[in-house]
Amino acid sequence: RNDWGASADRAIPVAFLQKAHGLAVMTVIKAGFLVSGKIGTGLVVAKLPDGSWSAPSAIGTFGLSGGFELGGELVEVMIILGSEGAVKVFHKPQVNLGAGLDIAVGPYGRSAQAAAAASTSGLNANYSYSQSKGLFAGISLQGAILAARSDLNRKFYGRDLQPSELLSGYVEQPTAARPLYEAIDNAMRGIEDHKEEQQRRSSVMGACRLCNCPMFQAHTTQIWNKKCKTCNHAH
Repeated sequence: RNDWGASADRAIPVAFLQKAHGLAVMTVIKAGFLVSGKIGTGLVVAKLPDGSWSAPSAIGTFGLSGGFELGGELVEVMIILGSEGAVKVFHKPQVNLGAGLDIAVGPYGRSAQAAAAASTSGLNANYSYSQSKGLFAGISLQGAILAARSDLNRKFYGRDLQPSELLSGYVEQPTAARPLYEAIDNAMRGIEDHKEEQQRRSSVMGACRLCNCPMFQAHTTQIWNKKCKTCNHAH
């Protein structure tokens, strides 16, 4: 979806998408009172060495969580996979979140940009984001189980394929998944738009008035930082 995070300070950071090794998106139904159940289905894709995205592999989720919660809510969930190892977890028939794969609640705003800037390749964690139209502000995936949906993969591709084959680039991107790739591309385009804006600022700003820094250099990862990357001053 294109409406994840309606405002800039609550949007999923594009820098996370740039450094992600994979993405999992799911629609989850939460139901119950006192003990809530979560059942959902979705897709996982991996970023290939050439920067493109793999064919999607179908996944399902189920699990129980305690707590005083009202039920009957539909939640959209995105998991940003921060390493190649995290992607390979989805090669298995199923994984327990929290035991087989650590998931942290995704940050927003400046804290998110700082987290993205802390690593030069990939991310230091796997982050989950949720968007809901019901009573819940967020969702906890700890203890939930993600399982490969071999039945859906067989129905979609017309043959038996392992998740490892789909996520390694063995299968070409299916035309039917084009809306998914377009949504990712639209989000990634925000990174390029930011770079162009920073290049424009660099071309019109002269030398620093406080030091001898000859030209403004924009931050490429800390997109919230408007100071010069070289001298840390506002030219």
